[in-house]
Amino acid sequence: MIKTAQVTVLLACQDEKGILRFPIDHGFYFGLSKRIDAARPIAKQLAEFVSSCIGKPGLPIDALCSLEPILQAEGAEPSLLYLMRVDPGNFRADPSWPTLIGALKEMPQGKSRVAYNKALQYFAGAADAKVDVLEVDKEVADRLRDLMKHPPHNLL
Repeated sequence: MIKTAQVTVLLACQDEKGILRFPIDHGFYFGLSKRIDAARPIAKQLAEFVSSCIGKPGLPIDALCSLEPILQAEGAEPSLLYLMRVDPGNFRADPSWPTLIGALKEMPQGKSRVAYNKALQYFAGAADAKVDVLEVDKEVADRLRDLMKHPPHNLL
């Protein structure tokens, strides 16, 4: 069951150096946004949409999965985060497209950033690894960085 008609697609494309880059439409969320028709298969709609967005209609696009939590930016419609990729043998990303790491550095803390962190894990091949994402405030982050500079003997 789809919880929202708005979908944000993260389309992973490798550039010539093998770096994952993502086309974006500069909407509320990082990726490509589309309202979907619940009467049609979502993967097919999104494959048609993203292949047109990158100027390659009909290009085979691999649908991977959707992720929770639902993206929810203030003042924006909630959106499902959907992961897709292009075979680098069929298409290479524009080197000016942003990376997910760069986008994460600029995102405010919250559920949306957690969803994008999960997407990063998925694209890194750790989708089924037991990895939790924890957001901490500045004070805790500074303290952890300080501890790592001079770790006590019992810090793991």
